[in-house]
Amino acid sequence: MRIKIRIFILFFGPLSCFQPTFPQCNADSSVTADTSYLIRYKGYVGYIFPGGYHGDIVDYSIKTFRLTIDQVNRVEKILLQQYNEAFKNDSRVSRTYQPVDHLSAYLKEFDRQYLGFFNLQGERSALVLLSRRKEGKQYFNCFDRVMSVGEGDFYAKNQRFFIVNLDRKTLSLP
Repeated sequence: MRIKIRIFILFFGPLSCFQPTFPQCNADSSVTADTSYLIRYKGYVGYIFPGGYHGDIVDYSIKTFRLTIDQVNRVEKILLQQYNEAFKNDSRVSRTYQPVDHLSAYLKEFDRQYLGFFNLQGERSALVLLSRRKEGKQYFNCFDRVMSVGEGDFYAKNQRFFIVNLDRKTLSLP
């Protein structure tokens, strides 16, 4: 019996070392992106996801594209200008929403994910996912490769999701 246990450990023990720490990082290739582009800003980082990426957020009938740095800068400008207004105008949250003071400093708490897409009217738009990764690294594994929205109290406090219409220069909640 001891010999069988030793043989089992000898042959199968090393295989356990090769298991990924976070199995969702090696998820189906349809939800992972291996070519996201890292951008660094003062206080946060962002990842631009490639064209053709859909993850589990965008319907496959929607055409996606990689945003340029210039487009990301425009997204950030629109986000800063219209953040409070977007929440105030959304009937799902308008009654309970308290405008954020010092918005620029507040937004630096969130790292970003960006994905360009063409909406149903053919307008260039961007999905923007903001996540407070410093608050819960275990919740944001594979942030550079997987774009997904979480549910529950933690995500409600530490994640924001927006659609920016680049052609109309508007920000909205999905």
